[in-house]
Amino acid sequence: MNIHTMFPIACSKVQKQAELPASQILSTKRAETLAMQTIIQKLGENIQLIYRKSIDADQIINQLQNDGKGKFTAVFPEEAGFEANSRFFKPYVEELAKTVVELAEKSEADLKAELPDLVTKIELLLKTLGHFQKSVR
Repeated sequence: MNIHTMFPIACSKVQKQAELPASQILSTKRAETLAMQTIIQKLGENIQLIYRKSIDADQIINQLQNDGKGKFTAVFPEEAGFEANSRFFKPYVEELAKTVVELAEKSEADLKAELPDLVTKIELLLKTLGHFQKSVR
């Protein structure tokens, strides 16, 4: 099950909550908490994967720039939505990791509000790392 399929399930449970008796609401809340914990766990796993890939990519970037190639100042443009601005991937990964840690401490409503933006950034980073690795082979 991926993050895109887990999130709508959690949303539908919240919508049904108003129709349930009090005893079922408590079990629904536990299920929602478990679903949110699962989402945070999956996000963390994705960040770990991205981190491992970014280490290799950053080493290649460093070598290319030492050889006078790879003359760029940032991996992503400002419009990509990252606060980080670096010629290496690691600062972007650190930003995402920080966001995941912060989301783990926030309410379910905040998690649901911020999750789409975070997932978009994770997808962008994974795609960019994949394209980068293919281009340097």
